[in-house]
Amino acid sequence: MKRILLLAIFTLLTQYNTYAKLVGKVMGEDENRNPVPLKNARIMALPSKKGTLSDKNGNFELLPATNDTLLTISYVGYKSEDILISDISRQEPLTIQLVSNLVLEAVNVDGAKYASTLTFSDGVRTEGISSRGLAKCACCNLSESFAASPSVDVQFSDAITGAKRIELLGLQSTYSQILAENVPILRGLATTFGFALFPGQWLESISIAKGSSVAKNGFESISGLINLDYKKPQDENPTFLNLYINDMAHLELNADHTIKINDDISTMLFLHANDLFLEFDHNNDSFLDKPMGKQLNFMNRWFIKKDDFWNNVTAIHLLTDTKEGGQKGYFKENKRDLYGMNIKTNRYHIFTKNGFVLNDHGMSLGTILSFTHHKQEAFFGKRNYDGQQNSFYANFMFQTPLLFENSTLTTGASLQYDNYLESLDSLQMNAMENIPGLFAEYSFNKIENLSIIAGIRVDFPNNYKKFISPKLHAKYNFNDHIILSASIGKGYRIPHAIAENSGYLASSRNFIIEENILPEEAWNYGTNLILSFKIFDIPFDVNAEYFHTDFINQLVVDLDRNPQEIYFSNLTNTSYSNTYQVDITAELFKRFFITAAHRINDVKMTTNGILQSKALQSRSRSFVNFQYNTEMNEWAFDLTLNYNGKGRIPTTSTNPDEYKRNEEFDPYFLVNAQITKSFGDFEIYIGGENLTGFTQENPIIAADAPFSKYFDASLIWGPTSGAHYYLGLRYKFY
Repeated sequence: MKRILLLAIFTLLTQYNTYAKLVGKVMGEDENRNPVPLKNARIMALPSKKGTLSDKNGNFELLPATNDTLLTISYVGYKSEDILISDISRQEPLTIQLVSNLVLEAVNVDGAKYASTLTFSDGVRTEGISSRGLAKCACCNLSESFAASPSVDVQFSDAITGAKRIELLGLQSTYSQILAENVPILRGLATTFGFALFPGQWLESISIAKGSSVAKNGFESISGLINLDYKKPQDENPTFLNLYINDMAHLELNADHTIKINDDISTMLFLHANDLFLEFDHNNDSFLDKPMGKQLNFMNRWFIKKDDFWNNVTAIHLLTDTKEGGQKGYFKENKRDLYGMNIKTNRYHIFTKNGFVLNDHGMSLGTILSFTHHKQEAFFGKRNYDGQQNSFYANFMFQTPLLFENSTLTTGASLQYDNYLESLDSLQMNAMENIPGLFAEYSFNKIENLSIIAGIRVDFPNNYKKFISPKLHAKYNFNDHIILSASIGKGYRIPHAIAENSGYLASSRNFIIEENILPEEAWNYGTNLILSFKIFDIPFDVNAEYFHTDFINQLVVDLDRNPQEIYFSNLTNTSYSNTYQVDITAELFKRFFITAAHRINDVKMTTNGILQSKALQSRSRSFVNFQYNTEMNEWAFDLTLNYNGKGRIPTTSTNPDEYKRNEEFDPYFLVNAQITKSFGDFEIYIGGENLTGFTQENPIIAADAPFSKYFDASLIWGPTSGAHYYLGLRYKFY
């Protein structure tokens, strides 16, 4: 055993293995955005400077090629990309679709239909969840689309609404920018329940960037950025149909269809519908395990292009959603003396993006315009909460090469306008926010193996002092096997106490806003190390990272002062987040991949005068995913194991004994699995969630007295229902 360990360490340190050649193809786009091979694209392995040019068919070979496939690919008029693929099959050719400087979208990588990838898009480390990774998820909305990611935690916000919340770097999603193709989508009223409003089957991929984002994306990124990439009509996708049902009779339909009008214009129609119409109460506490509900969701997306000068993406997204929960019989039997919950949401969103190529040297102009209307009407028992939000967003960007080859300057101006009308019973909370901003960002690539992005934003809110947000990202390639990156940046956001914490409405707690809440302000620092090596001819990719978030001001949500109250105030003491994560990906044998990760969350905030761990969050998490595909992908097997460590529960010490809870919850395991059988264009899949059947014991405090002051369904740290099974099919036809 000692000899094996020494040999493994020696192999890691030397990294002088012999690798097979890498074979691939580089693709670009013609004037109609159809894929075309790129001749004389530059493919280089850094820092050895061993490289080659693609031939007239876009093909290339590298000898020797490193097994981690870390390459720099560049071509005039296209965005240069550094690509590291975590789980590519080394036996299959690699196809790289570069993206024009004109289009503000991420690079697409295709080789073995990877579940996840690591890229350094624009010099910023980004984790990607591909269409294959999304297909591994049990159900069909955004909150359930992170099963393939060890970086994002997903939890229920409460035991009544069925809403799920996500966390990045140990912080709730409000501290991450949530974008759809660089357009803000989940803000304000949509932060608690909005993740269920975006179907996962409409997406081509999801990108996750940790830490402070770049300046051009806005001032609101503190813990990271999550960007959704929809399917695109110019890609000539086949018509797609997806049907899903689970053991709770939850039905879902997803469909999309592409129409090519002519060589310059194409459009795509998206449809999503779901229905859960039965009542289930498996733990016999009288409350539904999951609310009944219906959703109808539609999007129409257009792509228009004129020569090589201009292109446009325009989309309109409409939806209506209803959730009915609470005690069994409230809706089905019209028993109005029981506790009921109802949330009705209507939303429409339209955005348009334009790109203009100004010359052949990389000078371009981009614009983004977006309008969102979000209306929500809800009641929780005897408590009513209604809200309406109208938001307008504009971003104008100018990009030009400056000083050095492959170095660019991006400057621009943005505007974020929000109008909120909220009411909680008799309390009115209206706000109008108008925030113009200016930004500049320089991408420096002069020094070999070093990339630096330095940026700054200045935003001018109408109700507060100006926001100044410096940003810095750096990446250095020590050799073909080692990449070190680091980032530092400042972010701001304007919090909305009730809208962003409406999961606590599923309780009898009194909401007490102690003072005028000021903008949240925080610094984020992070570093990341990527290693690629071989042990016994098995390729490994290792990622190690550390991120620290230090809050200058924060909306403090204090659940610890009194179990019957929730206090909102500005930060007067200490609040910070430290996260440490290591993940390893390996192809143990052909088409069999394993990803293992472990993360430590050291997240603390001062509540009730005490600096203590964030409530309802595991202080550690381990993740293991096994993935195997047979030849020609006829069968696909996926198994995910999650270990969630201990965490703190807010105090219930003054409650009656029967309504008290422990100070901490114990560790627990979750197991998910899926099997897919492919018949060419038709796939059928079966799977299960929470196969261990673990549930949080008595998740609702005072479920037998829902109108008492002790009632609380918001202290949720684990699953509230047991194992679930599902069946689905996917069909593509041309």
